[in-house]
Amino acid sequence: MLSPYFFAIFVDDVVNKILDCNIGCYVRHMCVSVFMYANDIILLCPSVDGLQRLLRVCERAIEEIDMEINASKTVCMRIGPRSDAKCTSLTLSNGAQLVRVDTCKYLGVYFVKGRYCRCTFDDL
Repeated sequence: MLSPYFFAIFVDDVVNKILDCNIGCYVRHMCVSVFMYANDIILLCPSVDGLQRLLRVCERAIEEIDMEINASKTVCMRIGPRSDAKCTSLTLSNGAQLVRVDTCKYLGVYFVKGRYCRCTFDDL
């Protein structure tokens, strides 16, 4: 079964293009703007504008391998001191707006919106 390996080769390029754009969060000079497991992706950025640009880079990279982002399964969440502040909506290149959520599940872990990053294994 070679298909998992071929998929990994394709999506590895997506991660590299996201990292190459130098947009996102940095911890001690290391970019941590993207986490990916199979076809599940988390994008991190300290600003909404930066996240919109990161989303565009991700979209283009995914389109290059003849895939697309499913707007109905894509959400955004704001974490930090301004987590409740109003901000512009994130949109995909086709005009679809991302839904803002208070919690989201990623690989069995629930991320919870708030001033600080919180996670739980409990169903919310």
